[in-house]
Amino acid sequence: MSAGPDEAGKVAPEVAHAPVTARIPTEPLPVSAHLPIDPLPILRPPIDPPPPAPTTFDFAVSSMTVKNPRSLFNDSDYASLAINVLAADGTVLKQYGPVVKSLGDLGKGRSLNPEMAITGLDVPDGGSIAAAFVVVNKGGWSWDSDVINALELAGTAVAGALAQGSIAGATTAGAAGAAATPTVLPLSTVIPIGLAIIGVLEGINILFADCDGTVVPGAMTIGKTELVQFATPGPWTLSYEYPGTNSPDGCGANSVYVVSYSVEATPPPVVVPTVAVPDIKGMSITNGVRALTDVGLIGVGKVTQFAVKPGLTILGQTPAAGIVVAVHSEVQYDIAGPPVIPPPKPGHQPQ
Repeated sequence: MSAGPDEAGKVAPEVAHAPVTARIPTEPLPVSAHLPIDPLPILRPPIDPPPPAPTTFDFAVSSMTVKNPRSLFNDSDYASLAINVLAADGTVLKQYGPVVKSLGDLGKGRSLNPEMAITGLDVPDGGSIAAAFVVVNKGGWSWDSDVINALELAGTAVAGALAQGSIAGATTAGAAGAAATPTVLPLSTVIPIGLAIIGVLEGINILFADCDGTVVPGAMTIGKTELVQFATPGPWTLSYEYPGTNSPDGCGANSVYVVSYSVEATPPPVVVPTVAVPDIKGMSITNGVRALTDVGLIGVGKVTQFAVKPGLTILGQTPAAGIVVAVHSEVQYDIAGPPVIPPPKPGHQPQ
């Protein structure tokens, strides 16, 4: 039976729905709620490790200026440099030097580089160096074996006395507020050092007469901590002014010398890359030169045989194959070439 008109036009009643309300979170959502994967790590540049402490140090007398000589005009100066390496307890581990030198006749205002140095000082942790640089004005000396022996004894004696504490040198080891800038040794420190050094020299029969005397009583100790801090990579310059002791009547005024010392970590050795010379004998010139170039060498051709028709084969080489040379060295290869015909002499008619 078909549906009547009343059923066909009947409208379905509306269904009531609960109102939709949006809920805003009051706290931030976890990261996992926003990203389907874990967040990427924050990349930071790598931190370079501190450079290793240097193994050895170099000590040099870099300059000396005569502000006033001890003699009336010129001082005849002789120098000695000696260094002891001390352990943390003050024990002498090794003696370096002495290095001795005649500095010549020096007058007021004269400056020079003594060119005296001791390298490769191996200082242990907690240890120190005791350096002695002594310059004496000795007019009666001449540069011979006796003077050299006396200066060597002087340097060794002063460095030893400094290490034993019988000479209170200028101590920079562990000094509070030490700075890597030149410093001047105070007069109250220099004069006692000078008198003590004179006593050491007289103890080994180096006696002074007339205007002779010590003009540079250099004595200092430097700790490993300061060496690493100030002399790496260096150089660390220390300048001291040395006023002399009273000079006799008839001599010049009391001497005044200024000395600069340079301390630095021993530079690493320069490594020169090397290569073995390849065997190019019997190769064509093109292939031989290429073989040299491939290993960083420079080929230089030389005609060692004469032929009407130049050859294209390498006849020999210098250095020989297998010899180790520095990269970028030249290697001579021998070839055959046409004979050299000298030009005709002026006025000569060729036959």
